Amino acid sequence: MLQLLCGVLVITLFVCDAMLGRVCRWLRLLGYVAYYDLGRDDESLLEMVETSERVLLTRDLNLYRRALKRGVRAFYVEGDDFYDQLWSVAREFKLRLEIDPERSFCPRCGGKIRGARREEVAGFVSLSTLERYEEFWVCTSCGKVYWKGAMWRSMNRVLEKIKSKILLTPR
Repeated sequence: MLQLLCGVLVITLFVCDAMLGRVCRWLRLLGYVAYYDLGRDDESLLEMVETSERVLLTRDLNLYRRALKRGVRAFYVEGDDFYDQLWSVAREFKLRLEIDPERSFCPRCGGKIRGARREEVAGFVSLSTLERYEEFWVCTSCGKVYWKGAMWRSMNRVLEKIKSKILLTPR
């Protein structure tokens, strides 16, 4: 999340616990810096957030309480399904719910995504994909290739569903 505080641009960085892998991937797609490591234990997550300007997102009530006792910025993510969880985070942090590949991070590894020419992605995508689509993006870290295909349309339907829920829910 970007905020302007006293004329200074501040970016909110998220650290997601082991229960929020899908939420983390979506935060990255939406252009937010989000960290996730399934192998990290609660204590190291708390230490990471404690020594940085990050916000811990967790579904673990005990971890949330421990974070608050230590003065760590934390948010308990409500909801038992992905839609409710992403809705909860988006509402709390007033997130922009639009995917812009120029701002997105790779959902797989968190690397920056950049535009790519067809010639660059040839051999990494099927010939039919190469023929059908004009725009491509590639992760600068892991090399994963993205384009606005069926998955893109599906992701936008998910975001529309969450946006409508935000609009219908009183604060």
